[in-house]
Amino acid sequence: MADAPVADVPAEPQPVPQFATSEEAVVFAFERWAAEQQEDGSWGLHDAAGQAIEPATTETTALVLLALAGAGQTHRQGKYRDQVLRGLDYLRNV
Repeated sequence: MADAPVADVPAEPQPVPQFATSEEAVVFAFERWAAEQQEDGSWGLHDAAGQAIEPATTETTALVLLALAGAGQTHRQGKYRDQVLRGLDYLRNV
């Protein structure tokens, strides 16, 4: 089975935002993940500019859910509960 096409990786790396605290970096990551979640509940890999560089996979989705769970985000509580629920539904149905 052929892999789905992947967007071209930019020749120049995109700048990574600078944060005063690790908490700011975590909030930034969670907000990006919430915005980049696919309609089916999965996540793929994106570059710093938000461009998809790898199609959504169960592995990436599981890692995002693990990070969210590590911060206390569950399908029952937390700001990202809807994203967690959709991600869990995706993993249950693949």
